[in-house]
Amino acid sequence: MVDAMVMDTVLEAPHEIAAPDVARTGLAGPLAFVLDGDLKPDAMDLLRAGKRPRYIYDRFLERNDARLVQPQDVAGDQGALVRGLRRVKKGGRYLSLAAAVHRMPGHFTGLVTAGEGLGIPLALVGRAMGRKTPVYSMFHGHYVESPKFRVAAQILRRLPNFYPLCLSSSLRNLLVDRYGFSPERCHSVEYGTDTAFFRPEPRRLQPGVLPMISSAGTSVRDYGTLLQAAEGLAATIEIDASSLWEDIGASTKGRTMPANVHVGRTAPYVGLRDLLARSEFAVIPLVERSYPAGLSVIGEAMAMGKAVIVTRTAGRGEIITHGETGFYVEPGNAAELRARMQELISQPELARRMGEAARARTVQEFSLDHFCARIEAIIAESQRRLTFGG
Repeated sequence: MVDAMVMDTVLEAPHEIAAPDVARTGLAGPLAFVLDGDLKPDAMDLLRAGKRPRYIYDRFLERNDARLVQPQDVAGDQGALVRGLRRVKKGGRYLSLAAAVHRMPGHFTGLVTAGEGLGIPLALVGRAMGRKTPVYSMFHGHYVESPKFRVAAQILRRLPNFYPLCLSSSLRNLLVDRYGFSPERCHSVEYGTDTAFFRPEPRRLQPGVLPMISSAGTSVRDYGTLLQAAEGLAATIEIDASSLWEDIGASTKGRTMPANVHVGRTAPYVGLRDLLARSEFAVIPLVERSYPAGLSVIGEAMAMGKAVIVTRTAGRGEIITHGETGFYVEPGNAAELRARMQELISQPELARRMGEAARARTVQEFSLDHFCARIEAIIAESQRRLTFGG
């Protein structure tokens, strides 16, 4: 009997795509990149050791005259306004943090934040304090359907120093068309992935072992449809549910877990990378939303050289090119999802070509440097307008 290990096939990682040189914009500083939570003590050690990816704040700080501001940096502020806002039951943490940031000594030419959960308080509290420092807030869109946002939008859209940086053009259009935000200040910046950390790896195939499909994430996921599509499929599906486990339960309520589907939690950072590396392709099932969801894992899978099947929601981003780097399927359509999975399982060469195209597009358009460059261009233009009165 021939040892099965002798029959293993090692699939080499595809030829690497050369990353283009993404020029830096020379912004007037210092800028502040404000986080809504403190970094873990070992965050920078993990980065230096190659055990976690770079995030947007890491690369932005490397490229620009900017300072990282964390809640711990302003925790000692005992001003009356800050203390009062800390006592607010809902949102007090972000409101008080925003006030403390605006009270920091020195001068920042702009405040950058990775989400509107802090960006909106920075803008509103700054206005109440009479501050005119520009606020550049990445916009995920999680709150756009809430009554509170509809009220806040009446003020935000009139602020000349508030710049929503939307993670999809559909979200940008929503803010402009429905809520009346200025087209000159509301922009689409898409997304960016650390293409050095997430990159194609050689993969070992064993004869007789079913192909594996990866999936990950919990927020706004529709795993119920994926379970229905996976029933009896000639493949295993591994789902990384490392964050809010309860969402998995809500998404799969009333459905039996097929024998070929496995749900678990991987080690932070490298665990997801290993899962994606071992898979043939990735599936990201989403529930219908008006904002982009799943962008992180979609970008990471593409950077790993994987084709991605994702739900075509109203708020989807522009990362996936249907039929070229992956497939879109309609929300809740298990039959269509199953057909697309079967198509890539039965045509591994198609999955490989799509994966290579996905890697190329990520390197050439959706790397962290490209993400930074899009944000920097908006900041530079706003600084030019402030300088010359445009």
